[in-house]
Amino acid sequence: MNSNRFSQSNERLREDEEDDEEDEEYDAQRRRNATQIMMEASSWFATNPLQQQPQWGGSIPGRATRHRSREVANEKLLNDYFVADPVYPVETFRRCYRMRREVSSASTACSADSLDESFRMPESTAIENLGRFFHTIVTIYQERYLRAPTTEDLDMLLQRAERRGFPGMIGSLDCMHWQWKNCPIGWQGSFSGKTRKPTIVLEAVAGPDTWVWHAFFGIPGAQNDLTVLGRSPLFDAVTAGQSPQLNYHVNGTPYEFGYYLADGIYPKWATLVQSIRQPENKQEEYFSTKQEAYRKDVERAFGILQA
Repeated sequence: MNSNRFSQSNERLREDEEDDEEDEEYDAQRRRNATQIMMEASSWFATNPLQQQPQWGGSIPGRATRHRSREVANEKLLNDYFVADPVYPVETFRRCYRMRREVSSASTACSADSLDESFRMPESTAIENLGRFFHTIVTIYQERYLRAPTTEDLDMLLQRAERRGFPGMIGSLDCMHWQWKNCPIGWQGSFSGKTRKPTIVLEAVAGPDTWVWHAFFGIPGAQNDLTVLGRSPLFDAVTAGQSPQLNYHVNGTPYEFGYYLADGIYPKWATLVQSIRQPENKQEEYFSTKQEAYRKDVERAFGILQA
């Protein structure tokens, strides 16, 4: 009996090692794709300027202007970080700004009027350029990312979930509270929860590559995950009978609907699989460990959004 358990444990360890190798290869490919995407966006933005009417009227005759020497500031910025042989290497840039150079342009986390000294850019120009950048990103990639998964995407998610030991699993479901620093005083009561700070709830479903394909945002922070789910459109397709039909077996039982991994606050639905709070044997303990580990996918996605 002990030898059988030992052989089963070894087999599970080998399967986990194979899954880890596949995950590392997939993550490396995802990083290469992300770098290529940012290069494509930069190239498109440089060669296809947006033809928009300026929000501001420009310089007014007779008003004093500041000669900011923008060309000098731009050359200094490029020489510091973005040329072939920069003053500060890639490692220093990542340690200081906690991101890769390719995604740094929209993630400085500072006010628009604080860029004047470093980049010689007034507040109005900073706001306009940031809007143009995000508009460009949405224009290029909205058909690829701002959508529900296609049949091919769903097949990819199901195949990878089956390799991880969860056939039929579509993703991990959870909510996070995003702090609203500039919440109006009159709204702070309804948007403040247990932290006593106004927040907005984001409900999301993420896969193992932190790809968020469902997002429901805007519920006041006084609500919890369960009440947010009651207003979410996540299961609208299921209730309307329009969800994709699957075909898989678990312990010899056939199933036709996919499911999500969730924590204990969610209801006991067939489409939500939760951990076993008090496992009574090795099988239940093993299942709970894997479920809690794979449920970290959506939490990793939240960590990236908040970084």
